[in-house]
Amino acid sequence: MEVADILFSLLMILLCVSASAFFAGAETAVTSIPYSRLFQLSQEGDKRARRVSELHKDKEALIGSLLLG
Repeated sequence: MEVADILFSLLMILLCVSASAFFAGAETAVTSIPYSRLFQLSQEGDKRARRVSELHKDKEALIGSLLLG
């Protein structure tokens, strides 16, 4: 195997591990937020909280999408 092939393989492995860490972190962050806190932030006008609250309502679909990623 050439050095370029080894470096490319290592780069791809690092990219895949980074993507996996991102999606695992996103799943943990979204599923661990209490719905009451999301509701409070939504009522205060936080647009991001409103979006996350919509995702939070269908946790199974959200988790499936994140695991697919």
